[in-house]
Amino acid sequence: MNELTSIYKVIEWSKRDNDDHSGGGFFVVLPEKLGKKYPKKDNDDSLPHITVLYIDDVAKKQKKKGKYIEAIEKVCKETKPFKASLGKRKTLINQDGDTVHYSSIVSSSLKKLNESIKKELDKAGLTYSKRFKEFKPHVTIEYVKEGDAPKYKNKDFKGSWDVSYIWLWGFGEPSIFFLGG
Repeated sequence: MNELTSIYKVIEWSKRDNDDHSGGGFFVVLPEKLGKKYPKKDNDDSLPHITVLYIDDVAKKQKKKGKYIEAIEKVCKETKPFKASLGKRKTLINQDGDTVHYSSIVSSSLKKLNESIKKELDKAGLTYSKRFKEFKPHVTIEYVKEGDAPKYKNKDFKGSWDVSYIWLWGFGEPSIFFLGG
């Protein structure tokens, strides 16, 4: 039941008007029991998730939505569900100069999934963001502006779950693809 609740929340969130987002991509959403531990972020109302692969300018790629779906379906059929765990709390500085506090993700299978999706998209001649040279799976905790103190500095997030589906977001109607067929 927990997984169905998470999927329902993904679908409901996806239906809202998201014209202000120019990107999309492939995501793993945390199950509700873990996701509800994460605070709401000031300028980001997305569900707690891991970006498996980001796609820039999805509006320009709408005509190729079917090709993206074919690629992810192929990868998902060939990928069995796997375990992922919340790892150490870390920080990075984003392109806006904010400090991003996040939970790292421990899962070699998630890294393989990222590589498989990129390989399949490359084969199909489909584009995706190559801004980040290294895939560092994580769940964002909060964005902290320079000079501000983090609100959740002492809060640690722990847990693991079975990853059994991928969410394609940014192409209109939500698309969920189950791993293993």
